[in-house]
Amino acid sequence: MVAMAGKYIVYIEKRRLILEHPAGISFDLTHEDAKELAVLVSNWQLAMGTGPYRCQLEAKQRREDEETETVDSDETVFDSDK
Repeated sequence: MVAMAGKYIVYIEKRRLILEHPAGISFDLTHEDAKELAVLVSNWQLAMGTGPYRCQLEAKQRREDEETETVDSDETVFDSDK
C-alpha cells in the first residue's frame, strides 16, 4: 500500500510503516512505533481542538442543544378542568 500524507510518501513494507520525505529523510516505524505515534497525534489533535473527534463532538453538541430546546408556552395549552 502506498499513500501520501502531506509531503510524505507512506508505504508498508513487510510489517513496517515507512514515511519518506522528498528531501530524503525517512522514518522506518515498527508496529509499536506507529501505535505510539498515532496516540501522540490523537492527543495533539484533541489539545488543538482539531481532528476527527471535533466533528463528532460538534454534532453531539448540536443534537443535545436541539433536544433541550424549550417549547414556547403559547403553543402548548393544557386544560386542567378536564
